[in-house]
Amino acid sequence: MKDSTLFPPKAKKGSRSKSRGVSRRGQVTTKEMVVYGTVNGNITTQSLEIKGTGKITGDIETGTLLVEAGGVYNGHLAMQSANTKQIKQSA
Repeated sequence: MKDSTLFPPKAKKGSRSKSRGVSRRGQVTTKEMVVYGTVNGNITTQSLEIKGTGKITGDIETGTLLVEAGGVYNGHLAMQSANTKQIKQSA
């Protein structure tokens, strides 16, 4: 993906969303997500990484979470193991 790619509102199974220097508003559902820019909205994903320049304001539902130094997150967090819940993907 290009560095300026916005996150799709609903991503296909097996996809990975990422962004550099862009802002996104609204619900995001995807398998994997890497945040370099700003997200204002709820995120549902199996794996979430917030880079040092990333900022999320909203609720997160994920199996794994990695936040680099400088990354910002404000909201509620719900985590579950891969064995207990599978994130549904739209086709």
